[in-house]
Amino acid sequence: MKKVLYLAWIGFNNLGDEWMRAMFEQLAKLHLSPEEYQVILSVPGVDIKDVTKYDTIVMGGGSLLIPGYLDILHDAVREGKHVIIWGSGHDRLNAFSFGPNTPPESERFCLKMKEVVDHAAYCGVRGPWTFEYMRQMGVAMDRVNLSGDPAMLASPPASDPDDEHTSERWIGINWGTSYNRIYGNDEAYVENQLASAAKFLIEEGYKIYVYPAWRPDREACKRLCTKIGASDHVVYDAGVHSYEKYLQLIKRFALTINFKLHANVLSAAANVPFVCLGYRFKSFDFAHSIGLPQLAISTDAAQLADRIRDTAAYALANKKSILEQIGTHRQEARASLEKPFLERLF
Repeated sequence: MKKVLYLAWIGFNNLGDEWMRAMFEQLAKLHLSPEEYQVILSVPGVDIKDVTKYDTIVMGGGSLLIPGYLDILHDAVREGKHVIIWGSGHDRLNAFSFGPNTPPESERFCLKMKEVVDHAAYCGVRGPWTFEYMRQMGVAMDRVNLSGDPAMLASPPASDPDDEHTSERWIGINWGTSYNRIYGNDEAYVENQLASAAKFLIEEGYKIYVYPAWRPDREACKRLCTKIGASDHVVYDAGVHSYEKYLQLIKRFALTINFKLHANVLSAAANVPFVCLGYRFKSFDFAHSIGLPQLAISTDAAQLADRIRDTAAYALANKKSILEQIGTHRQEARASLEKPFLERLF
């Protein structure tokens, strides 16, 4: 029996990482016979540094193309193991330039990345910004696929006729914290601008539903609700739910405005237009991956409240074409991310 290690930051109740792990497990259950393969998840307590125990190492979804995780994959290559990069991405806060520039990392790290990709049975990265990051490191790009984010493998929730007949119009807002490690390094500014935009949307006749995507985000969400005021038009959901429950919740909204990466992915997966508060590299990687960069706004943008309002208006006015674009991307992501299963590359 072959042992497959799914390598990711899981076991910490972070929505996106657990959701992508679930998508991998679904495909493994569908395509990998339990008599032939055993999937081991890299939850706390599992030794991920001793790669000799495994036949295949899969770098899963998440911002894992960084030192540490890549070192494990590199060790696996040196041990002659099968390696797969499955919808992984890169994230950074420091400057990154596109075009014919010097490599963004040390020569040693670039060499490790090139060696891993050269020996990978499959290499799929989640977005075009990650793709460009790898290109600048000198990777053999003919071996790299733009796979999309694994969370986009989730099936859209079924529509509910009762939701369409209600007179209430809701906009979901995801807020939280990255401890000021965001573009602009000023979450207080973003929070105040977001509250201002929410007040305008309430004046336009919408109700606001505020929700976190991670437990440490709760305090920020409560503070945002206080700043918005209008308690009869604002609901705060303190729960941190499964991705399935979030999809059922979000499908009722006309629009979402989101801070955390996978809150934006939730909206796309639920077929609901969104405004992405682009706080890091990964936010723009996702928006560009689905061909909708116009829906992402950097958190250091001037007059952010106005930008949010304008982008929200654009998303609401262009819902049909936005959802068509998301649907096309969903099909492409499934074809790419299912490939290593269908071709038995494990």
